[in-house]
Amino acid sequence: MHFRLFFIAIVLVSSVVFPQNTTQKTIDSILTIDDDKQNEFKKLLRKIDQLPSKESIEKFKYIDASIKDNDSLRLYNYMYYTSTLLRNGKNSEALKVNTKGLAMAKRYNWPYFLFEYYQMRANIFDDKAVLDSTLFYINKAEDVISKNKKKLGHAMARIYFQRALLEQKLGHPEKEDAYIEKIADVVFEYPNNQQSAFYLTSIVYHFKTRKNYAKHAYYAQKLKAFYLKRDGFNSPKAHESLSSMLQMDNTDEQIKELKQTLKNNDSLKYDFLLSQIANTIGAKLLEAGKTKEAITYFKKSLSYNDKNISPYSKIISYENLHRAFYDSKDYVKAIETLRAKETIVNTIRQNETLERVEELEVRYEAEKKANEVQLLKAENTTKEKQRQLYLILAISGLIIATLFAYFAYKFKKQKHVLSIQKKELEKTINEKNVLFKEIHHRVKNSLQVVSSLLFLQSQNIDDTQAKEAIKDAQNRVRSLTLIHQKLYSKKHLVGVETKDYITDLTQDIFSSHQLESQNINTELDIENLVLSIDTLSPIGLILNELITNVLKHAFKENQEINNLHIKFYKNNGSLILKVEDNGVGYNAKNGRKNSFGLKLINSLSKKLDATFTIKAKTDKGTEANLTINDFEIVNS
Repeated sequence: MHFRLFFIAIVLVSSVVFPQNTTQKTIDSILTIDDDKQNEFKKLLRKIDQLPSKESIEKFKYIDASIKDNDSLRLYNYMYYTSTLLRNGKNSEALKVNTKGLAMAKRYNWPYFLFEYYQMRANIFDDKAVLDSTLFYINKAEDVISKNKKKLGHAMARIYFQRALLEQKLGHPEKEDAYIEKIADVVFEYPNNQQSAFYLTSIVYHFKTRKNYAKHAYYAQKLKAFYLKRDGFNSPKAHESLSSMLQMDNTDEQIKELKQTLKNNDSLKYDFLLSQIANTIGAKLLEAGKTKEAITYFKKSLSYNDKNISPYSKIISYENLHRAFYDSKDYVKAIETLRAKETIVNTIRQNETLERVEELEVRYEAEKKANEVQLLKAENTTKEKQRQLYLILAISGLIIATLFAYFAYKFKKQKHVLSIQKKELEKTINEKNVLFKEIHHRVKNSLQVVSSLLFLQSQNIDDTQAKEAIKDAQNRVRSLTLIHQKLYSKKHLVGVETKDYITDLTQDIFSSHQLESQNINTELDIENLVLSIDTLSPIGLILNELITNVLKHAFKENQEINNLHIKFYKNNGSLILKVEDNGVGYNAKNGRKNSFGLKLINSLSKKLDATFTIKAKTDKGTEANLTINDFEIVNS
């Protein structure tokens, strides 16, 4: 962060050379200039850029409305307009203005503006703390430079500068240092660039704060040689003095220089920069052991931050103030400042989702406009072909006229087909949920028909075993029917809640057996999960078999207390289904190992990659366990 603070402070000191003559009359007079005199227009934009945020934003809007027919001037205006909005914490508005300018730059394919707008877009996402998008647009800006190295090669210093800041945020100091030195390589390759002195000064300051004595001394000498060659003296203009640069300790002279910088610029109302300078002074005072005075400057930085500044700047101020209070053992205030910082951090996190949605919307609009431009080009191309066809028609007569009519008809028909397809696609998307519910409803109805047919068939059969077999089949169909009934009647379209389903299934099975002589106490201990159809269908069938087996074989007629306990829960990456009773108990020797019910359970267990065991309990009754390893939980 120290490198970025120094960068902002230097921009402030070096940007106060323009007079503040930005009256409406002056603006109108400059807006009438020709494209050949764009320097006057850029000077005007720099003057407006230095005004208080509210006034400067109004003037940028006025200029935009006044130059609708001059895209080159609008591109310059959007550049400064975006920068002003970003510095004043208006990230979303800055992104919208940047999107307009970027679309225009792409339309004309102007390398200079493409680079500027990609680079500024990276700054916007950097300020939003969306690092993946920041890196994406840094790469886009670098691609523009690589294709236009002769004109834009010197701008690689800005790219390396942004990458260094990004690595700093990611906590990669070695990579940050490497990019800082790459900036120096660009400066030496393009020594006549007007920002060379600034970059060398920034590099010296970086290694000074790093306490890298060797590199600090090396680049300090390079900076000194640069000024000796250019100006004949060794004190850089509008920067921290070279003598201060060459010192590694925080001397009283350095602190005095920074205080004077803040005092000289306090009347400019550049709150977004003054806050950073006050933080830098406070940090130096804190390192020098002057805690009380450091607290004063940290509080100043917060007072500057109260005026529409990015919340990230406030976080830095609160962090510094917390450290100062902690060092002075004022723990109550230290906790208060820490809480204030956490409040801002939580607010930022809450807004990140909305910002990402807005970012996607902006990208969508940009792509939509790009597609509209392509469509316009295609339509223009078509019209040109039509004009050519008209010319040929005049020469070739009826045959060419017939061909033209054919192509025109074909184009119109194709456009009509595309329009119909678009409407159908939109209709399909809108009806998706309705169709899902209808499908489940129809499947449920079909299964109910099967269940009814089985019931009717059982009424015409006298054989008891056959009747029982049909009833068992009917119960299995009901377990599946219940799943699809839940799917279309509840909020979930692709999953069913286990607690609701198992409760209803158990009641349905009890009801179908019409138990009169047996009084069974049923206890359900079900963890409420939302499972997919593929998972719950075999579980429902297995549970149906286990409950039916208990009702048929577990309890004697003269047994007073009959208990049935069903558990279903998730444990260590598996689902556990447990069915227990206090009946006569399971006898492996007398059990029907080859019964259809056990075969069905074993077959369904393989589908779920499950392990099924059934055994007699040590005291009394039977315990069946199903451990399921292959399942799908649907997000609710």
